[in-house]
Amino acid sequence: MRMLRVRGPSASHEAAADAGIPIHIDGARLFNAAVEQATAYRRMVGGAMRQAGVIAAAGIVALERMVERLADDHRRARDASAYRRHRGRGGDHRVPIGL
Repeated sequence: MRMLRVRGPSASHEAAADAGIPIHIDGARLFNAAVEQATAYRRMVGGAMRQAGVIAAAGIVALERMVERLADDHRRARDASAYRRHRGRGGDHRVPIGL
């Protein structure tokens, strides 16, 4: 059996109709594809971070109680990024900071 990958059900239906082939979309496969796509979008926007509150709490503490250490933390982050680039393990992910 040969699979034809086209965009969207209407394009699939048109391609099958042009070839004289009847089309059937299995509801379970369609549902699973929709769930898989929704899961991918959720991950792209950070929805897979179950412990986001813990990370946010650490950020709040840093901004409210440890502001004097932020410049040092930024320097360490820049050094770590430069080391990863030097070792070939990271891209150029420089982010401008206002310090």
